[in-house]
Amino acid sequence: MKMFHTGLILAAAITSVGLGADVPPTTAKRLSEVLIALDAGGLKSVTEVSFDDGDWEVEGMREGKSVELHVDPLTSKVLSERADEIHASLPNDGMSLSAICKQIEAAGYGPITDADLEPAGWEIETLRNGTERQLMIDSRTGKILSDQPDD
Repeated sequence: MKMFHTGLILAAAITSVGLGADVPPTTAKRLSEVLIALDAGGLKSVTEVSFDDGDWEVEGMREGKSVELHVDPLTSKVLSERADEIHASLPNDGMSLSAICKQIEAAGYGPITDADLEPAGWEIETLRNGTERQLMIDSRTGKILSDQPDD
């Protein structure tokens, strides 16, 4: 039994190292759903999202102030909120990250683990068929500009 238990621990360690990033649990809401709930709660202009240490770290604007939120992936409940440094803002004609994530998820990608707004567009890390992918997304149209293996 001890050997079996050790084998499970080793397999879990290899799997997490192989993925290279924290991945939301299978029971978590899709990132698009979490972002839609945060939009409804007054969060605007999301510029960065990452799944780290078991929850979502989301950076955006609330009431004209830059904030960082920690959000429960199962319920979309805000666990903590603090002031944050100002980040590059989404273009006025840009799609919301929630809409872009919804498009990507509908195209068969997921879960999404990271999204950063860069000058060239959204850089998104996700999985597809169990393989890590790095996408570059046009921030205005949501079109996938590139899809590459994520190192």
